[in-house]
Amino acid sequence: MASGSQDRTIRLWDSTDGTERSTLQDPATGSIGFDYPLGSKAFRLKTVPLSHRGEITALRFSPDGSSILSAAEDKTLKLWDRASGNLKWMLSGFSENVTACGFSPDGKRILSAVERILQIRDTGTGREILILSGHTRWVGGAAFLPGGRRVVSVSPRLNGGDGTLMVWDAENGRKLKTIGDDVLALSACGRYFLWQGEKGEVVLGTQRTRR
Repeated sequence: MASGSQDRTIRLWDSTDGTERSTLQDPATGSIGFDYPLGSKAFRLKTVPLSHRGEITALRFSPDGSSILSAAEDKTLKLWDRASGNLKWMLSGFSENVTACGFSPDGKRILSAVERILQIRDTGTGREILILSGHTRWVGGAAFLPGGRRVVSVSPRLNGGDGTLMVWDAENGRKLKTIGDDVLALSACGRYFLWQGEKGEVVLGTQRTRR
């Protein structure tokens, strides 16, 4: 398992017993010290390597599990080798924070969101292939649908987004569908999402159950 946190670290964990295996480190980001409690009054300073310079907003494993893609509020997108923990490449210099990321089913393309703009890129190089533009507020979740021919994205109403779910053609960037104005969240696979019902309840559904 992998986790990304406000403390700017990406940590790998053993899924069987929950023990921490390693922390992914970008040498350019340095490290930070944390006070870990040893007892009621004693603390131990532990230095932890940083993965990003800002809070990590999204984290995804590649389909084959060999790579990890991370997005953060330091306006960077990073691709890591899971086995070694080494950084494969980093994209920086974005005008806004990177708020979502994901892989295509075949692992050859990646998806990233820089505030309200979606970008499809080549996994090997990070080269931009396509831009998807249509949301009026920040994108909080995005994913390729099974087959890799379509992309789905949400701008969660709960956190100040425009509340819409949009479906895109991943080959030409054309917007195919817009759903709702009260969407709250999107699953990592892109198939399921949450929206706010008429009485304020939270509803789980798919594109077929909510049009």
